[in-house]
Parts: sequence; structure tokens; C-alpha cells
Amino acid sequence: MSSHSGITYLTSHNVMNSDSARAPASVPDQRGGDASFLDGGSDMAILIRSLDWTNSPLGPIEGWPQSLRTTVSLCLASSFPINIIWGPRNVQIYNDGYRIVCGEKHPASLGMDYKECRASAWPAIGDPFERARNGETSFLENVRMFLFRNGYLEETFFTFSLSPIRDETGGIGGLFHPVTETTATMVGERRTRAVRDLTARLAQATTTDEVFRLTVDTLAAFEFDVPFMLLYEPDPATVDQPAPQYRLHGHHGIDSGATFAPPVLSIDQPGGWPVAELMHAMTAIQVPRLRDRIGMQRCGPYDEAPDAAFAVPIRRHGTDAPVAIMMAGASSRTLRPDVCLLDIGLPGMDGNALALRLRQQPETARTVLIAVTGYGKERERLAALDAGFDHHLVKPVDFQRLAEVLETIRAA
Repeated sequence: MSSHSGITYLTSHNVMNSDSARAPASVPDQRGGDASFLDGGSDMAILIRSLDWTNSPLGPIEGWPQSLRTTVSLCLASSFPINIIWGPRNVQIYNDGYRIVCGEKHPASLGMDYKECRASAWPAIGDPFERARNGETSFLENVRMFLFRNGYLEETFFTFSLSPIRDETGGIGGLFHPVTETTATMVGERRTRAVRDLTARLAQATTTDEVFRLTVDTLAAFEFDVPFMLLYEPDPATVDQPAPQYRLHGHHGIDSGATFAPPVLSIDQPGGWPVAELMHAMTAIQVPRLRDRIGMQRCGPYDEAPDAAFAVPIRRHGTDAPVAIMMAGASSRTLRPDVCLLDIGLPGMDGNALALRLRQQPETARTVLIAVTGYGKERERLAALDAGFDHHLVKPVDFQRLAEVLETIRAA
């Protein structure tokens, strides 16, 4: 993931930073002092050296203490994400790896007060930060925190340490802060556990009532992924009618009778849900732009309402209408990339299949998908567009054309 002109990028092969094209190596030290510790040639070394630090809490580079110079040099030479937090104003200086962690806050986050930059995560990192400031090293694994780094609060997980750095006086001049983001692993494991637990518990059900109860009870423990859930069962009095009604049987995360939780659903009274489509659908239907309809009504564990949900018809062989309907909210705090670059020839699942899956996910339903592929025949281009791609670029990629596409997306 990276940030450039307000666009967040994802690639199918690796994480890249779109502003990683290096500035000319001949950028001079604007103050003419000794900045040889920034001679490594990394993108961040060039950026740090090009800035005028005179009015910052650190002062001009030529006045930085040797302890800071040495620490910054070690930081920049590492490919591991590292942030240096220095002085009483907590000025942060980081390397190329950590830049990705900053998201859209980079480059403004360079030189920013760390406490200000990570204010949204302070409930999770405040205590280890203060302990490190008092000389105690902290190491924490898979800590859940919320970062406001791409224009919205995002649920993230990090393994990190905070260690004191001694300066020339023997006191604590700053903190050494290496990090590893584990969001994808932790969220993936949690969602896998939700499916496993639900499958195991439903195997114990012997009645329809038990199926409904166990579903609600099980998924209620995973409200970070499913912030609200509504389960509807057919009204026996209308089950044989062309437009059967469904009664709310169980719910979690939203009050019964709320705007999007009517006690009765039908084609004539859809309550904002795609009831007519569900009568014939065989798979889940995504309901986007939920907030446009329910405002900021609280659902689940977060203050803000989800912006997407899924309406799921539950069918049994031999029946025309669904035997149950489930409405499930999608988390409002997952990564929502603006652009995703995918190759078509991927191992296991090809790019077209992945595009179809991305279109079904609430966090990527509106993401611009760009195919970057060696499959350049017209039928292959049409297949990619049918799968959900917005653009189809043939290898070797014309980077001028790619830049034009990205600029069009940014302008929109």
C-alpha cells in the first residue's frame, strides 16, 4: 500500500510506494554542513537531506548530536520499518519501510510529533511509549489499534518495540521504534475462526430455532467483522403466497425496529433491503452506500455505521423462496484501497477470478481495478472487463499510459 496524490495503491505481487522514484542524487545539502550520514541514497535519506530543518525542534542538520546522526544512519540503512522518535517534542524520522506504514500522512508525517501523528492509536501505544521514555523497553505482539492514515479510521495490528536511545548526556534522547504490520494475518485468522466456529456449532443444531440462535450467538463474538446481523424467517401464513413475508427472528448489533431492522420484510415492504432480488438470487447481494440511507445510526462496536452490507438468501433444495434471509453488516474500519493493480496470470486463482471476488467485497467493491497482463487479445480484454476490471494494460506496460490512467482516477 502506498500514497500518492490522495490515491492508495495495492498490487498483486508486492507492496509498492508510488512516490518511490528517487529525487536526483545531486540534491545538495541546503545548509552546506556535514550531512554525510545521509549519503546512503535511499528515498528517505534524499528527502530528509533536501528539507530545511532549521525551524524544526531538531534545528539544522549540521547541529544534530552524534547520537541522533548515528541512529538515523542505522535506521535508513535498514529495510525493516523503523521510526526514530527524538527529543522532548517527539520528532519522528523514519526509513523507506516505515513510510508505507504512514499511508497518506507521508510526507507530512516526517518531522511531526509522534504523539500527534498516532493520536488515534494512543489507547494502545500510549503506555509502552511512556515506559520507554522512562527507560524501559517494551515489546508487544499483534497489538490492535486504529490508525487514521488514509482518510478514515482503519483497524490494524502491529508487532513493535519501543526502546530508549541514550544521548551524549547519558539521558534518554529519543526512542527506537521498529514495527511489523500484521493486519492481514490477524484479520484473516479471525475471519477463518468465525467460519470454523459457526460450522462447528451449527452441526449441533436439531431445530430451526437452534440454527437461528446459534448463528446469532456465534457471530456476535465477531462483531469487528460483522458489526450487525439480522435473521429473518418466513411467515407461515404467507409462505405459499407469490410475495411471502419474513419476520425478524434474531438480531445483533442493531436494535429491532431501527431504520434498517424492520420487524417484517416483504417485496411490498423491503425496508431498504433488496427483497425482490433475494427471492430469485442464489448468492449474496451487496448493499453499498448504507450510510446514505441510515445516516450515522450506530451499529455494532463502532461509533460510525457500516457503509456496506450483504443480503444473503438461505435456500433449501426443492423450495422456490429462501427459507431464511440474513442481512450482515461489513466493517467500516478495513482497508479500502482506491486502486488495485493485478496480473491475470496468477498462481492458484487467476486475476479474473480475483477481480470477481474483489467486486463482492464491500471494502473493494468500488476500487478501480487495473489489469496489467501479457494476455493482450481482444477476447482476453473483454473477459477481463467482464470480470470487473476497469482498465486493461498489456505488458510491457507503457508507464506513460499507466500514469495517465492514475491521473484520471485521481482527478475523478
